[in-house]
Amino acid sequence: MALEQEMATYRRELPQLLAQGREGQFVLIKMDQVIGTWAVDTEALAEGDRRFPGQPFLVKQIQRQEKPLPILMSGIHPCRP
Repeated sequence: MALEQEMATYRRELPQLLAQGREGQFVLIKMDQVIGTWAVDTEALAEGDRRFPGQPFLVKQIQRQEKPLPILMSGIHPCRP
């Protein structure tokens, strides 16, 4: 799966990032390495593009608890028995 290693790195490093007061910031991760954190996601993305052109990398907001994204579905109808 794409970015599986980066997500594992995020989960591993999350307690330390939170202890450093980085909650709400955006972390840039490549493979098993935390590259840095930024206040704005576009800055982290720009740094990832600069350092890793054409390669996958992860930019993720540091959150103590994941917030689910609402998904709106249209055209879905309940099943009838």
